[in-house]
Amino acid sequence: MRENVEKVLQFVASKKIRMHQTSAKDIVDGNLKSIMRLILALAAHFKPGSGRAMNHSAAGVTGKSSSASSASHRPRSAAAVAQGAVAALADVRQDVLQSGRDVFRHRQRNSSMDEEIENPYWSVRALVQQYEGQQNIALESHSSSLASPSPIHSTKSESTVTPSEEKAGYAIIHTEETESKTEETESHFQPDWQAGNPVSHLENSWEEQLLEQQDHLEKEMEEAKKMISGLQALLLNGSLPEDEQEGSFELCEHGACPEEQLIIIRSRLDQSVEENQDLKKELLKCKQEARNLQGIKDALQQRLAQQDASVLQLKQELLRANMDKEELHNQNVDLQRKVEERNRLLAEYKKELGQKDRHLQQHQTKLDEMLRQLSEASYQQVDLERELEHKEALLAHCMKREAEEVWEALVYTSDCQSDVFV
Repeated sequence: MRENVEKVLQFVASKKIRMHQTSAKDIVDGNLKSIMRLILALAAHFKPGSGRAMNHSAAGVTGKSSSASSASHRPRSAAAVAQGAVAALADVRQDVLQSGRDVFRHRQRNSSMDEEIENPYWSVRALVQQYEGQQNIALESHSSSLASPSPIHSTKSESTVTPSEEKAGYAIIHTEETESKTEETESHFQPDWQAGNPVSHLENSWEEQLLEQQDHLEKEMEEAKKMISGLQALLLNGSLPEDEQEGSFELCEHGACPEEQLIIIRSRLDQSVEENQDLKKELLKCKQEARNLQGIKDALQQRLAQQDASVLQLKQELLRANMDKEELHNQNVDLQRKVEERNRLLAEYKKELGQKDRHLQQHQTKLDEMLRQLSEASYQQVDLERELEHKEALLAHCMKREAEEVWEALVYTSDCQSDVFV
């Protein structure tokens, strides 16, 4: 398969076909972006009306049927190319939905669990490998049915599946894949569980990996759908969206049969219906966004009214606070004036107290001097009292002695008188 892809890329390079940088490894690995880029580039190269398409279409056409190929050798028309591409895409989708579980189980048997977790493109690569053997048969079977009614309507359920149906289908596939991988994981780690080692963290990481893979596949399917829509627009309108062309290419050739014209008209109708559905979905989404924005606007207006009321209340509180501030300022000024007056009085009192302290010190000095003099006088008084007592004692002694002398004199006189009488 890699050799075939390399040959196709060499052909693209040799013909100088405009295409984004793409490697054979990406296509073999199942990268949908690279595959759809290659398909779009080849479709643009082989689009009807170009000289390159006329030169190379004879080698790649298998014919409508055996009778048509023998009767006419003209190249395949744009209707045949569009019909074959749409039918092939429908077959791919149907094969994916039918054989998804078998592919996943086959992939599980051929690769280890760690490699599957690390490789994000394992499911797409398995689908490509499984579809590789059926691609030629599918293209031949659907290219030979151009004369039949449009298979676009018969495969409408497969080719125009809505995103919700695609998500449901992939959810079923991934659910089956999760169940099968969980069973194998349980059987693989059974000895660890019996040994008592918990693997709840491993299960959580495995589920997270599955969810990431599912999200990745959904994104790839969305991108693939966009590329398929671009391819269908290219096949129906004859120009790519990025081509700078003023007018669209007319696919209804003069020599085309009515059945081919009917197929083209039906394809355009299907594409218009899909575009209409997409536009309706976008319209509903825009309406929902408008309702959400209206609700947000109403909520913001209500919030703004509340904020205005809060601002008014805050302004009133600020005014009251300013008035209280002014009143407090006036009170503060009065208190400062009173404090200054009291400080002045206190200074005067301190000055008077200092003067009184000085007078008190002077009086204390005088009092000390007077006390000293008083103590000296008391000492002198004691001396005088002692001297007085001594003098009084001398005086009493003298008086006693004098009295004795007088008594003796009286006694002598009396004796003398008695002697005289005698």
